[in-house]
Amino acid sequence: EDAEVAYWSATAPALGRTAPATAATRLDGSPWLLAEELGRPVVLEFGSYTCPIFCGHVSAMEKLAAEFPEAAFIAIYAREAHPGDITRAHAAIEDCHRLARLTMQREGIGRTVLVDSLDGVAHLLWGGGYNPVFVLDPQGHVVVRRFWNEPSDVRTALTMLREGLRPVPVESSRFGAAAERGPLGSEMLARGGPEAVRDFATGAPPRIIRGLSRSTAEVQAVLRSVVGVELE
Repeated sequence: EDAEVAYWSATAPALGRTAPATAATRLDGSPWLLAEELGRPVVLEFGSYTCPIFCGHVSAMEKLAAEFPEAAFIAIYAREAHPGDITRAHAAIEDCHRLARLTMQREGIGRTVLVDSLDGVAHLLWGGGYNPVFVLDPQGHVVVRRFWNEPSDVRTALTMLREGLRPVPVESSRFGAAAERGPLGSEMLARGGPEAVRDFATGAPPRIIRGLSRSTAEVQAVLRSVVGVELE
């Protein structure tokens, strides 16, 4: 995780810089370019079906999209955060499209959902964070840059832009408000499967292991099968 945060910090577009030219694919298969959205604020978020943080923020982000119709809200569907024996890692671009549609339906996403390339070109261009969010001003400058989405920071930036003010730049690689909708690991188990939880727990820091060991009986049962991990 430390290495991935370091990569994101060094690679993601810096605050104040103009956003890089970015391409993705709409769910109908047509191409999309970030340049098409400029001239208005843009909120760009990356996520997937097996990312509990992304899914946990859906309700808040949908409310923001309704509150700020002058902004473009874009969710780019990237690699699965926690693939496993139920939802596997994408093997073909069709997997990306299928799971993006499934996520829209189950989570009730009304924002524009795009699909990244199979090798994650757009995701890596923006630093490859776990659930990153960026806010761009109408000129395409980055005013919010977060490794983990925090909807309250998005709201503050959009409010200032609406009022004709220059947003206070925001950057963070830390968690914002808790977004999981149940005990730690429970949604990961339901969507990714036991393999996803085992992979997540392997090498996880002690605070994560403590959270998993206090989770549901089903999560605890999977945790017992991870070599080197002991429940409290």
